[in-house]
Amino acid sequence: MTILSEYFKGWRSGLARATIAAAVVTLFNIWFLAVFASTMEVIPGQKYEGILFTGSCARAKQLSTWSHVVINILGSVLLATGNYTQQVLTSPTRDEIDRSHAQKKWLYIGTPSTKNLFRISRKRVLVWTFLGLCSLPIHLFYNSVISFD
Repeated sequence: MTILSEYFKGWRSGLARATIAAAVVTLFNIWFLAVFASTMEVIPGQKYEGILFTGSCARAKQLSTWSHVVINILGSVLLATGNYTQQVLTSPTRDEIDRSHAQKKWLYIGTPSTKNLFRISRKRVLVWTFLGLCSLPIHLFYNSVISFD
């Protein structure tokens, strides 16, 4: 085995896959933004709105539906990767378990729990909190990007 394959096994492998999936979604979002920003018709007097398609209502509705399907898939991938990462972050290390047991305290092992946040490193708690705050509004923002009027 190589050093990398030894390092990237178990939860590290899952975290690497989650990071790659989030990076792919980010790259797709950048591509999507560049394509539509360059082809979008700007509405006079509307700073943040534009027209992506002009044509029959049936075709516009179909494009809107498929756009939202793609948007929801991408949002779900980001939500899932964030959730997995949060679960990994709340999992206690062997040292944290030993420290807690020495203090006659307990931790959840093998199941995600916010109770572990009081016994794990502050750095991981901050990352967990930041990730949670970023993940919550993802579907709301994503679904409001394209509207059918």
